[in-house]
Amino acid sequence: MSSEAPASPGQRSPSHGESLSPGVQESERFKFHYTVGSGSSRKAIGTAALAATNPDALDLDDLEALLAAGVDLNAIPHPGYAMISYARRDNRPFEGPNWFIDSGGYSVQKKFNHYPTSIDDYVAYLSEYDDQIEKYTLRDWACALDLLRDADRDIRTHQEWSIRDHVYCLEAAEEAGLTAEPVAVLQGHDIEEYLWSFDYLKEHGLASPTLGIGSILRPNKTSEVRAIIQELRDAIPSKYALHGFGISKTVLEDAETLWALDSADTTSWQSKAAHARVTDPEWADRVPAWIRTLQAYMDYGDAVDALIAAAYADESADAATEPGRLRVVPLSAFAAGKPGRPDVADPLVECICGNLIDPNRHPYEENTAWCRFCEQLQFNLWNRQFCVDDTDGVETDEPYPSKEL
Repeated sequence: MSSEAPASPGQRSPSHGESLSPGVQESERFKFHYTVGSGSSRKAIGTAALAATNPDALDLDDLEALLAAGVDLNAIPHPGYAMISYARRDNRPFEGPNWFIDSGGYSVQKKFNHYPTSIDDYVAYLSEYDDQIEKYTLRDWACALDLLRDADRDIRTHQEWSIRDHVYCLEAAEEAGLTAEPVAVLQGHDIEEYLWSFDYLKEHGLASPTLGIGSILRPNKTSEVRAIIQELRDAIPSKYALHGFGISKTVLEDAETLWALDSADTTSWQSKAAHARVTDPEWADRVPAWIRTLQAYMDYGDAVDALIAAAYADESADAATEPGRLRVVPLSAFAAGKPGRPDVADPLVECICGNLIDPNRHPYEENTAWCRFCEQLQFNLWNRQFCVDDTDGVETDEPYPSKEL
């Protein structure tokens, strides 16, 4: 182990995915999520988060095990983003990463052909951990061909059920007061089916700022997966971020595919540790499973970071040789109070649906053209920038009172 002291909380090791190429803003950078399922993966990611922020709080036995295995605490990066599936409801979020909760559609449908729990159960789970969750998927129905064959259903049925459950989930989340960001899921098998899903979501005000690409985990079909991702990015406006479910670093080795996605998740980061009994029995006998998983996390993260750095370096070089190629300013830049023009204090803000929102407009004013994202954006802008007491016009630090339903 290195003789250097572990990083203090104020000097933590950077997250996998935090180092930026020159000229690339953090909000624009690809975000890789480590899917957590097994007990070993939970302990590995939890230990990484603690080692990077507060190593003095590590359990003494764990610290001794890490030292015995030759792990350098200073070299453990913080896990910036992680994912948990609701299919394993005993697998709860913990302090450290920015959590993305998946509804667990494929897993439970593979086992039961349906969801054994209700949308209300799912939203209750999300509500319990709302302060730790960054994003969550709206409940969807996977369109994997093997799953459909076993259930004797077709793609359009699962697409329509996904839309139905998206509506119910959004209504339940709104009633529960969830603050985490909902993520609608594009479902299909070929590009035309995915685009039908997007068009329907958009036309009915269900297309969220981040869109997940469902049923895209297809072992041994890397070229097919890459083609679908790239075609979706070409067809869907860039104001929508795309998240790929179950996307391994093998898929991301193609720079065009990595550029097309804004984020992705996978369980494959654990494979080195999971197969150690076969590939490296001496290592497996000598090192506890959770430390093997921690080392697999570090190695996999280094490989993904290298792919991201190379892809963004290539993109910067391409942009320099193609002056017409511009990066779209994300909606979050406006929502955070950063005007698109320096001479305009309060510019109109475009909702993800295409409607223009006036930050000066009172959030209680009715507007039948608004979608649910318009309404939330209006309240966010008002709360962040225009917290004024209506009775006397005195500015206040208190947020505007919640709208009664």
